[in-house]
Amino acid sequence: MAGSFKTTTKDKGYTAILHTFKEVAGKPSVAIGVLEDSGDHGDGLSVAEVATFNEFGTETIPERSFIRSTVDQNFNNYLERSRKLQSKVILQELSVKEALSVLGESIQSDIIKTINAGVDPENDPKTIERKGSSTPLIDTGQLKQSIRYKVDGT
Repeated sequence: MAGSFKTTTKDKGYTAILHTFKEVAGKPSVAIGVLEDSGDHGDGLSVAEVATFNEFGTETIPERSFIRSTVDQNFNNYLERSRKLQSKVILQELSVKEALSVLGESIQSDIIKTINAGVDPENDPKTIERKGSSTPLIDTGQLKQSIRYKVDGT
C-alpha cells in the first residue's frame, strides 16, 4: 500500500494518569499514631514507648488499645475514604501527598476522639488517687498532643 498515513493522538488525560501512577510507584505512605520523634515522657521513657506499653499492655499495665481499636472500628470508613481520595488523585484534583494528609488527619482525629471517650479498663484505684482521674490515657494531655501523622515517599 503506497502513500503516507497521518495519525492523531487524543490523550484524554492518559499522560496525566500515567504520571500519577509513576508518582505512586515510589510507594508513598502515611504513618499515624505516636511517632518515634514524639519526645520524652519522663522517667527515661519516650512518649512512643509509653504509648506502646498502653496500646499492647505489659505485665503491669493492662492493654488499652487506642490506635488499633480506632482503626478496627472505622476500617470500612477508612477504606471507602481511601477509594474516594484515590479517585481524586487519578483525576488530579489532589496530589498523592494531599490525599494521604487528608486520610492522616482523619485517622489522627479519630484516635484522639477514642482517647477522649475513655479506653477500658479504668485506671487502678492507686492510679486514680495519684492522677485524680479514672479515665485512662488522659493526664497531662501529652499523649493526645503526640498523636500525629507523617506523609513519606512523595
